Amino acid sequence: VLTPTERINSPGLFPVAGGLPKANFGRISHGLIDVARAIQVSSNTFFFEISQRLGIDYLEKWSRKFGLGSPTGLMCIRGEIAGQVAGREAKRRVSPYRWFPAETMDAAIGQGYHEITPLQLANYIAMIANSGIHFRPYLVGKKVSPAGEVVYQAQPEIINQITAAPANWKVVQRGMEEASSLGGTAGRFRNFTYPVQIAGKTGSAEVGGGRPPHSLFLSYAPADNPEVVLAVLIENSGTGGSTAVPITWDFFEAYFAPYFEGINVEEAFDS
Repeated sequence: VLTPTERINSPGLFPVAGGLPKANFGRISHGLIDVARAIQVSSNTFFFEISQRLGIDYLEKWSRKFGLGSPTGLMCIRGEIAGQVAGREAKRRVSPYRWFPAETMDAAIGQGYHEITPLQLANYIAMIANSGIHFRPYLVGKKVSPAGEVVYQAQPEIINQITAAPANWKVVQRGMEEASSLGGTAGRFRNFTYPVQIAGKTGSAEVGGGRPPHSLFLSYAPADNPEVVLAVLIENSGTGGSTAVPITWDFFEAYFAPYFEGINVEEAFDS
């Protein structure tokens, strides 16, 4: 329903049939933008438009392809939560009413009937970084005996893979890089301590009840050769750029310090 170069108007307010209009953050209008720019500036109204082209059924289908609504495959502990993907069945569990187009708009930006864990978010971003490869997550990398012998070494295991045009992966990856560059919602990373390009996406999950939203930032680095993914969620703390981004900065600064400073990574985290 969308090409990598197609430009769509991103108004400050988006009309909703029979209801109040939905808005960009601060009701900012971004004009005609493509999908990479929409990711960079976190345009709600751009993705509202795409959601109406796509429809809730396809949106749910592709959300599930990225592992949302299912356990990620973690085997080190029991009882991993499956969560829930927004869709007709999810709504039927709590409401007898039919599905409305405005609810598809909510689902398109992560609101509404979604129930998604931080681990699922990290896995989702890892799949974007890996161009569709879903590796099984694990908690223990290796076990070493008292004598120094490695008795267990975890190995990468692919449990799913999405096939899509390379141009589609590239445009999303580029949008996430631009989100962490000048003009992006995580633009402070343009002045990151080390010469490492961070790719990321901010989020502000509204929770209602007069409480501040949850602050999220999902990221991976280095953007050109990913080796680490991070999902940061801070409850009731404001926008993604205000709280989760600075915490992510501290993590990446400590993570990459040994590459550029020759210091011990544990000392970097302690400091």
